[in-house]
Amino acid sequence: MEVAFSERLKRAIGDEGQHLQKKLGHLSRRFKMRIDQMKAADHYYEYQSIGLGRPHLLDGDLKGCFAVDLTGNYRIIARLGTDDLSPEALKICDEVIIEGVVDYHGKGNNWLIP
Repeated sequence: MEVAFSERLKRAIGDEGQHLQKKLGHLSRRFKMRIDQMKAADHYYEYQSIGLGRPHLLDGDLKGCFAVDLTGNYRIIARLGTDDLSPEALKICDEVIIEGVVDYHGKGNNWLIP
C-alpha cells in the first residue's frame, strides 16, 4: 500500500520524517514499525484483515480516516485514498495519507503531531 504524509505532518516532522524522534520520542520506533506494516499490505482491506495495530475505521469529524494503535491511548490517524467506505472499495484502496498521532480518548483530540 502506498503510504504518504499529509502536508501538515511533513511540516511537523520533515519530508522524510527526520524530526520524528524529536516529536514522538519513544513512540517514534513503533510509529515507523506501523508505517512499514501498512506498506507491506497490498490494500487497506488486507491490512485491516491482518489486524496489526487493531486498525479501525473512524466516524464523526474523522470519518474517512482509520486509526492504528501505537499504545493504549495513542493512535496513528490516516486518511483513506477513497471516499467510498464499502468493503469492495476498501479491497482496492491502496493509498493512505498519515495525518498524525492523537489521543482521542476523553474530551477532544490531543494531537502529538502535527
